[in-house]
Amino acid sequence: MLPRAQTTFTMHLFVFHFVSSSASRHLDRNAVDRKCCVHEPFLVCYWSLDCATSCTNHSVGLFSNCPSSLWLDVLSPRIMDLSHSPSMLNVGANKGYDVRSFIERFSPAWDVTGLQWERSLVRHNATGQPCGACGACGERPRWRSRSNAKIGPIVAVEAERGNFDLLKRLFKSHDLRTRSVRVLHSVVTGPAANSMAFVPVTQEIGTETARPVENSPATLPGQFSVVPTTTIDQLLAYQSIATVDLCLIDTEGHDHAVLRGAEQSLRTHSLRIVAFEYGGLWCFQQPNDACIRLESLIAFLDSFGYSCWWLGNDGNVAHIDPTCADASTRRWSNVGCMADSTLVAKMQELERVGARRASRSVRLETRRRNHA
Repeated sequence: MLPRAQTTFTMHLFVFHFVSSSASRHLDRNAVDRKCCVHEPFLVCYWSLDCATSCTNHSVGLFSNCPSSLWLDVLSPRIMDLSHSPSMLNVGANKGYDVRSFIERFSPAWDVTGLQWERSLVRHNATGQPCGACGACGERPRWRSRSNAKIGPIVAVEAERGNFDLLKRLFKSHDLRTRSVRVLHSVVTGPAANSMAFVPVTQEIGTETARPVENSPATLPGQFSVVPTTTIDQLLAYQSIATVDLCLIDTEGHDHAVLRGAEQSLRTHSLRIVAFEYGGLWCFQQPNDACIRLESLIAFLDSFGYSCWWLGNDGNVAHIDPTCADASTRRWSNVGCMADSTLVAKMQELERVGARRASRSVRLETRRRNHA
């Protein structure tokens, strides 16, 4: 879901499949659009004429499972203009790489690299992909603030108990409490969810695939823990946070519900930038066997003035037209959305000039600032 720091990644071979009339009889009964292989969440038919679309660039969306953080490098100077104390909400914080990267980006005094963070994880017994599913331990932001402004509140929310305990130990060892970093043990979900959710107890500390369920599973004792639920709207009110500059969501197929629970925050543009993960699980293993369409969520965000882009692995971005009838990729993909007109203009420029030219501009600007 997210900048390369912490996106769940599962390698799947591309299968190019042309939908025939006989095959269409076997498609998911819950699917509204029966053209593009929604019966198999990771089967992508984007070469089928039935699946062609002109309202989004699937060549970016299909390869956005481990997105480059270039888009954040491009937006960061404007974030500093909008907020002299940048703040963050990380829903599904897992091993904390996104928090580490955010502090490195906006705090010149921070000197903990991704590789040092990985070593800390190993010392604290993290065994589940300690470098992150997308190699987050090796990432460094291209743009870093030179301002001595104080970092605003950073809230990291984690549902899995082992990962929550890991984050507490990790944040304490790096003295992040003095940087207004808080870690919460909760399941962030939609407005109509139960007050408690059931989260699998994983065998490996640091695993990135635990998926909460609403109803009590019929399993052996000890396989699930009971965790309180909340919404983004409730969380921001309880934490007395008026504005979040960067909201990252990675909840293993429930990101759509998390965003539905942020309606008030979206309506007031209290979330300046929202990035979330989309994938085939939206049409698989959902409550009541529902198939959640990406298009409806893009339209939901658009109704509050947010424009959205695919965030490509190579740094390129592609706008998603909110009127698009079929924008879905059915693969793990990442989407970034914002409402502020200056942030939107920056994303439009990145899409227009492309990643290579934008990366060169960021490097030149960074070099110029360093020699100023």
